[in-house]
Amino acid sequence: MYIEKLALENVRTFTSAQEIHFHHPRRLPTLEPQKSPSPRLNNVNLIFGDNASGKTTILESIAL
Repeated sequence: MYIEKLALENVRTFTSAQEIHFHHPRRLPTLEPQKSPSPRLNNVNLIFGDNASGKTTILESIAL
């Protein structure tokens, strides 16, 4: 299963409506397949950001 976007509103740090878009290297329509690098770890997702930026909120929202 691939998550393309997540819409959050009034959840912890996301007070206004915001959409978070997720990308998979093999599913980007604008990149040619031979120019898109193959991920070294196919089943790893990275969510990174500053402290108190909403990383845990994103994970908990996906879990619901």
